[in-house]
Amino acid sequence: MASPQRIAVPMHGGQRGHPVIIGRQFWPTLLTLEGDQGAKALIMNNPEVCDVLNCDDPGILRDADTPSALAQACAQYLKPRHD
Repeated sequence: MASPQRIAVPMHGGQRGHPVIIGRQFWPTLLTLEGDQGAKALIMNNPEVCDVLNCDDPGILRDADTPSALAQACAQYLKPRHD
């Protein structure tokens, strides 16, 4: 990250994705947040410091923050592709 005062937000098709990279300045605030919506509020409340990174990969939209979601994501990515 170029600056500890910035937030990098990946986007695909107009949707925010993962991972969001949050600058060091915001780490103390992150420690006070609770629940799945906490970091989202940080991003929404600080649009002036957010850098949008447009990505071609729809995989950034997958949120794997539970063991079952991670298992599902791994199964999807390890599936043979027939391009």
